[in-house]
Amino acid sequence: MLGTLIPAYAGLFGAVALGRSKPQYLAAIAIGIFLWFFSDTIGDSSYLGVNEGVSGGLSHVALVMLFATALVLFFLAEGRVAPANGPGLISSSLAIPILVAIALSIHGAGEGAGFGGAASSTSGASLIEAFGGYGPAVSYILHKVLEPIAIGVCYSTFYLNPGTGKQGTPRWKNLAVAGAVFVIPTLIGTTAGYLIPFDTTYLFAAGVGASVYVLFKLMQALFVPASPFRSYRESMRIAFLALLGFALIYTAAILHSVSG
Repeated sequence: MLGTLIPAYAGLFGAVALGRSKPQYLAAIAIGIFLWFFSDTIGDSSYLGVNEGVSGGLSHVALVMLFATALVLFFLAEGRVAPANGPGLISSSLAIPILVAIALSIHGAGEGAGFGGAASSTSGASLIEAFGGYGPAVSYILHKVLEPIAIGVCYSTFYLNPGTGKQGTPRWKNLAVAGAVFVIPTLIGTTAGYLIPFDTTYLFAAGVGASVYVLFKLMQALFVPASPFRSYRESMRIAFLALLGFALIYTAAILHSVSG
């Protein structure tokens, strides 16, 4: 539990602390991280059954429908709780980071269920053994640090600086809630997977669709309050920051394949 909570909150709070003045730079890093996140999630969903051609049957249809439904639902949810004009159910500027946290948590729930299922079939008593060694354990922690950066970017952009150019004061209780929204599904998935191992492919299919919403919000954050591509130097900075984000998550992914 602490192996999920502490890294997730470290990544979230660190992102807000570092990204308050220039959230678009952190958005570029988050987009680089997202590139691997999307690849990882769609891979875990068996690429929505594309390799089955037209012979996948109802399982193939279910994967595609879950992807499409999740994608549409998150955009509909934003229109409901955070409409551009008029009051929503909650503060519109806070709704977006919460929705991003929910979208990312679907992948976490599937990941947790997979780990729980693996742990239930592992004979060893060591948690490291359940992860598959120190490499995968460190990889998991790094993923939980890096993924919440997207939540921090959206909090910094849409809550602290909603296109006004003025920096607000972080409300750490709000961040604590956003972190809990991100973490709790992972813990639920771990418990469920441990007690009743199940096929997580369908959960990841929904996670892929939800992640599309995250990408749109990160791209929006990249251009708030104005396009950062105002000079050659600035465009290169954005490119290298995106590459940095990708390199960080790629390094974490490599460690997942290192045993021992």
